[in-house]
Amino acid sequence: MSWTTVCNLPFTDYKAGNALDTTQFHNDTVIADSVATHDGYVTFQNPNDHLFIPIRDNSLQRFTGLRINARINPRPVSRRLNIVEGWMSFAFLIETGQRLVGSIYDGQNWIVVTSNPGVVPFNEWSQVSFEYDGICVGILTLNGKKVGENLQMPVGMRQPQQKITIGQWPDRVGQYTFAGHIGRIMIDKRDYEDIWREAVGAMLCDRRLSPKQASAARELIERVNSLDTKTLQKVRQYAQAQWQILRKFLHNFRAGNKRNIVAHQKFGDELLAAWCCTADITLVKQVTLKYLEDLAGDGKSPEREQLEEFKSAISDLEREFDLSGEPFDKLRELLLIVAPELAFLENEIKQVMQMI
Repeated sequence: MSWTTVCNLPFTDYKAGNALDTTQFHNDTVIADSVATHDGYVTFQNPNDHLFIPIRDNSLQRFTGLRINARINPRPVSRRLNIVEGWMSFAFLIETGQRLVGSIYDGQNWIVVTSNPGVVPFNEWSQVSFEYDGICVGILTLNGKKVGENLQMPVGMRQPQQKITIGQWPDRVGQYTFAGHIGRIMIDKRDYEDIWREAVGAMLCDRRLSPKQASAARELIERVNSLDTKTLQKVRQYAQAQWQILRKFLHNFRAGNKRNIVAHQKFGDELLAAWCCTADITLVKQVTLKYLEDLAGDGKSPEREQLEEFKSAISDLEREFDLSGEPFDKLRELLLIVAPELAFLENEIKQVMQMI
């Protein structure tokens, strides 16, 4: 999985009331009220103190995952201390009782990952991080050690609105203002084009996982992360080539045929409902077979010829990319734990391909 650093604030360069971002995106941070600037950190002294990053372009949008690293030295106060928050999107903070907390807004609820009480020390520097993979895993660390984990995070997140604030709640309500010093802040996002998040996210369909499934999902993500560049590129090329073949097939099939376009859209809706809302794989099979029967017509139809070309192209692609043996077998094993329906679906797809 690939990440892009979209904001890096070392608090070493200041200009015209801004703390300068060193990334290519130049997401400079506005220093407001009486925040004191130093070489390598800023100090929050009053309830209205805050910094904010205006959302100027897509560099601070199109998040499919999030990672925040921050260097902090909080003063001992008995209230919530905001570290970084994206308005109506995410929050990273210290809750009362010295608990480190990361939170993602899914459009209805804030889903949190939290540490035990007493984890965050006062009056000393700590390096803290919050990572959300965009699928189901949220992790908190302090000085390189994991202090919190939630394997039931939401699939997908809302995008931050208007601004991202540092040391303050976006509405500038003083009860959440940070107290103490904040050093380097780094914000990374999962690349929007990341095929792994899209593939696994679609597979999970917003479903809650059992502890065993969540553990397998975590291992699956870690194994994908650990793939060497050559292997990952091989899988990526295979997935992209397969997608291009499918796109070409759909383009040829749908071109100039309003009836088929409507049928295709209806099929997509029915298949999504069958996949997400029932464990009965036979319903998926029925929807798929009915669609293919309508599509193929008799043995001499143009649609039948296009299906034959599609089947041949997929077979050629599978011969070109041999995805067997380690690490692929283990990845398939983990996938079947996360989504056991895939075992049935794989057999059904093979049968369907034989029927075409």
